[in-house]
Amino acid sequence: IMDHQWMPNKPNHLLVNEYNAGQGIMPHIDAPALFGPNILSLSLLSDCLMKFTLEQQELESPSIDIVLRKCIIN
Repeated sequence: IMDHQWMPNKPNHLLVNEYNAGQGIMPHIDAPALFGPNILSLSLLSDCLMKFTLEQQELESPSIDIVLRKCIIN
């Protein structure tokens, strides 16, 4: 991560989750005080969709969808 300069500072935390097709996590806020201002996500074996909304938005409000393409590491 540091060699490729993907983040400006050395990560202080690593969280690994495994999800089956169609599974995911509920909307939440990653606390900057715990995780820092930068978050790096990596999807292995399949693409995934991340949906970003403002904290105060209602369900009908627009969101930003980001597709993470799968990454294969050899």
